[in-house]
Amino acid sequence: MGLLGSGSPLMVMNGAELEFPDPSQGDAASPYVFEGKSGRNILGENVKISRKWRFKRSYRFVALSQTIYDRLVAAYNSGSPVRWYPHIDVPIISYLVHIENLSLKPYQGLALIDDVIFDVEGVSTINKIPSIDNMITGHYAFNKGV
Repeated sequence: MGLLGSGSPLMVMNGAELEFPDPSQGDAASPYVFEGKSGRNILGENVKISRKWRFKRSYRFVALSQTIYDRLVAAYNSGSPVRWYPHIDVPIISYLVHIENLSLKPYQGLALIDDVIFDVEGVSTINKIPSIDNMITGHYAFNKGV
């Protein structure tokens, strides 16, 4: 298991958990987009005034089950935020997100859905990108001491 996880994504909507299959498309780019403020100090150097990041990631899935597909479209149509776990094997990293830019690509012109592509975008910003330094208590929170 990598630090930020290697499992498939999980979506929780209205208390129902939906585990997605492994995405068919991923990228090595960071899913954290800087949205803080930067400026210049007295020496004219660029400095970060406030550090804020937003979780944004694009996903592509092939052949989703009908249940997952229906819930995904319901989340997209309602516009209400859902809880998104980027990797099911690291449950302490989760974000409240909106489903954006949902596109469905039919297979050879048939009504069957082959590709489902969508973006998730965090509702609020975070102050720290997850790392071993700021996640150590979360990894050991469920271990029982002697």
